[in-house]
Amino acid sequence: MFKKLSIALLTLMLSLTAFAGTPQGSVAVYLDNGACPQTPTNQISFATLDNTGVYTLGSLFVNQTPGSYCVTVSYNGGTDGQFIDDPSTGTTTQVVQSNHKSTQTNVVCSPNPSVQGNPVICTATVTEN
Repeated sequence: MFKKLSIALLTLMLSLTAFAGTPQGSVAVYLDNGACPQTPTNQISFATLDNTGVYTLGSLFVNQTPGSYCVTVSYNGGTDGQFIDDPSTGTTTQVVQSNHKSTQTNVVCSPNPSVQGNPVICTATVTEN
């Protein structure tokens, strides 16, 4: 049996395919911050595979703050008798980047140096990086 875990920014799809038959049963989905832990801790979903052995979880990263995340999906074996003793786990790392643009601020004051009692004009310029 081989397994395939593919992830896009907004969709997580788990596809389990075997040489004979289609796995049935359920998967547990975990989402942990940072590097993948040896034992995942933050379970976010538990669902039944469809009749093709696929479970799709949409909009997984829409509300996540920027950073690195570990997605772990565990299949505990089937309910049909064929895959009962064949659990498997897949992991991948997903990086979420900020949708905000960065800026740079520059300040220039003139005259510089100045003389005590004389006016100084400072100009700040904010630009997009």
